[in-house]
Amino acid sequence: MSNDPKNKSGALAFIQDRLLDPDLSPEVRENTQRYFEHITRLDQDLRNVGMDGEKIDEHLLEIFEDYERELSASVKRVEMDMKDD
Repeated sequence: MSNDPKNKSGALAFIQDRLLDPDLSPEVRENTQRYFEHITRLDQDLRNVGMDGEKIDEHLLEIFEDYERELSASVKRVEMDMKDD
């Protein structure tokens, strides 16, 4: 896995930019960073088996956007539970 930006897919660059969002709490940022590391490995594995880069980007963005929605919904549920207590 390389940190060389030339080797980054468009999807990975987009996702990494999202991690720089100053509104992310440290806990969410840490969790999302771990998820990003898994996605980076998936990206490399798919490229190693010859999958088309555009298709990989499309699927990685879809996976990450689903993850963001689920994480956001979970955070909102926790916040609501905390308000109810």
